[in-house]
Amino acid sequence: DTHEFLREEDLGNRPAYVIKNTPLDSDIVEFSSYTVWIDRENFLPLKAEYFDKGGKLYKTMTTTEIRDVQGIPTVIKAEAVPVDGGSTLIEFNDIKYNAGLKENIFTERFLRRPPRRWVK
Repeated sequence: DTHEFLREEDLGNRPAYVIKNTPLDSDIVEFSSYTVWIDRENFLPLKAEYFDKGGKLYKTMTTTEIRDVQGIPTVIKAEAVPVDGGSTLIEFNDIKYNAGLKENIFTERFLRRPPRRWVK
């Protein structure tokens, strides 16, 4: 993606950076771009708007719960809402940081076939 800083603004009561993201190869994704509001204090995404190939908004993703996990601010819940109706709730459970992963696990090979030890 290419990333373009648009502005700073408050989202609700949170100061945020607004960043436009455009894929380098739009043929492999369903959107032409997406705009993300990033919390200026913890750098977590607060909201994202996805635009279709014609540039029209088609989906909004909103973070609905942030909680400290092991002292690290973490998105716990988010909601995706397409403009044509419905919604999907995303909830993360059993989050653990500093779980002992070795650096060599972050390779293309392991992204394609993660070791069973780390996948439930």
